[in-house]
Amino acid sequence: MSYRFICTVFLALIAGPVSAQVNQVLPPMGGPGGGQFQATCGASDILVGVAMQVGDDVDAIRPLCARAVAPTVVGQPYALDPLHGGDGGAPLELRCPAEAPAVNGLEVAYEGEAHIIINNVHLFCSLALPNQALTAYPTQVFDGPMIVDTYDILSGHRNIPLNRGMASCPAGLVAIGITGRTGSWVDALNLICGKLPYDPTPKRPDNEPAKTLGRVDAGPSTPKPSASICDSARDALSRQSPASPNLVSQCRAAGGSATSVTSNEDLENVRLRGEYMSSMDDAAGELRKGMAGGARRGFEIGLGIWDHDAANGPGKQRYHDALTRVEQQGFDVAADYALPKNKHAKLIAVGSAIAKTDAEVAAARSAEPDVFFSMGFDIASGLFGDPAAGSEGSKVMGSGAMAIRNSLTAPGRRGFDASTKLHLARKYP
Repeated sequence: MSYRFICTVFLALIAGPVSAQVNQVLPPMGGPGGGQFQATCGASDILVGVAMQVGDDVDAIRPLCARAVAPTVVGQPYALDPLHGGDGGAPLELRCPAEAPAVNGLEVAYEGEAHIIINNVHLFCSLALPNQALTAYPTQVFDGPMIVDTYDILSGHRNIPLNRGMASCPAGLVAIGITGRTGSWVDALNLICGKLPYDPTPKRPDNEPAKTLGRVDAGPSTPKPSASICDSARDALSRQSPASPNLVSQCRAAGGSATSVTSNEDLENVRLRGEYMSSMDDAAGELRKGMAGGARRGFEIGLGIWDHDAANGPGKQRYHDALTRVEQQGFDVAADYALPKNKHAKLIAVGSAIAKTDAEVAAARSAEPDVFFSMGFDIASGLFGDPAAGSEGSKVMGSGAMAIRNSLTAPGRRGFDASTKLHLARKYP
């Protein structure tokens, strides 16, 4: 019996069953081949997606993990090395959205004859909390092409079955990793479940009396702001609770200000999200690269706040007001970029695709080396370009198009106008 084994047993006995936390590794769903693997996120992290190599099937996979802070707040996602599987396929990420950042369900489909491998991966996403109901449809999906049939000389054509499996974590646990079997491909897959790595229950200091929602008398002098009541106000505002006006009043009566309802921890976690988003978006990365210091921080916070939203609101203004003047300038640039990008994503995608196949359009689009100019140009291409390329094929500048134009920045309007002029001068079918 080794010294290491004796020490391990001794420490386990000291720790006792109360402090021990045993993860639950769900049985892999899929084919019987390959060697087993387990990939568990860090101690404070949860599963927020998967990074894969895919072709007709799933060639390799690894978990995407992030630090869990609150039900809708996670840190910057990272891919946990190594990749499990073969070396074929192209990279693909399935990542849960900001409003539902945690994986809480996994559906896989698998098929084959001599070798059964994973063909489909569906992720169900939720708040970063245990016991969340699965949505009616998966949030993120990869579906490889199915094997329709094969020819057998004796029996003729026959279908190859596509088998399916569905899993979610047991009550009280959340997904913290993935497990399965791999060889040249991913043969089988499932979740690893564990305890939520943060305490979602709001805590009150032991010496602090319970708060009420009634009138607060600040007394003859202004006391030091209470962090707890301002945190409660921040939480109520984020949930649009009817109690939020009263809580905000109590925060301010205690000497707090509008900025007191946004903590530095909130700002930093949103900034991490924005930093990651800018690394995945070339145009946003260009804007970020042109900033420094406080302006860059404000841009990252703004990008993280808007994420995929297409409208402003008081919650976003709350973050803006918590920043310094220089940070607010970067925050405003993020708003100018993210709002039209999210609202007109389809037009931008069509316009960008047109520029890649039309040399004249591409030259006009690059007349000004400005992200906003290119965005405005692409939006107009999506409106007035060739219908055969996916554009709406509008022939005139209507009130809707004018409203879009007027919502853009000055460079964006110039790009919009240049694109409109070019396309309307052409004769599309």
